[in-house]
Amino acid sequence: MTRILVIDEEADTRQAYKNVLEKLDCQVDMATDGLDGLDHFMNKIYDVVITEFNLDKIDGLQMLEHFQQIDAKVPVIFSSCLADDAVIQQVMDQGATDFLQKPANIEQLLLSISRAIYFRPHLAVNESTEIPGESRL
Repeated sequence: MTRILVIDEEADTRQAYKNVLEKLDCQVDMATDGLDGLDHFMNKIYDVVITEFNLDKIDGLQMLEHFQQIDAKVPVIFSSCLADDAVIQQVMDQGATDFLQKPANIEQLLLSISRAIYFRPHLAVNESTEIPGESRL
């Protein structure tokens, strides 16, 4: 079962994500702000974090830094309706897995989660690793 932490100040957004993800047999925990989200993250193991970028008490870059210090392997997907291209690029450069413009539709959300879980950079095959049966020219 995939464990997902959803951090968003909007109750409707949290509940919408939870409704969709639980139908796909995901375990979903919800947090209302960045500090609540960090508390969840420090006390439980998650496969993916979906968090709003513009949170009270802690901003997206600070949140990402804390998550990476605790467990850098967990993919973090940000969402926001206010972020501009420079902010999105900065967050992605800092290690976020994806950035969804709100309101994200279900297909965008599921595609982003699938990429985060199944196509993590640390799981990629090293180019210098030989694959059995492969001949190099």
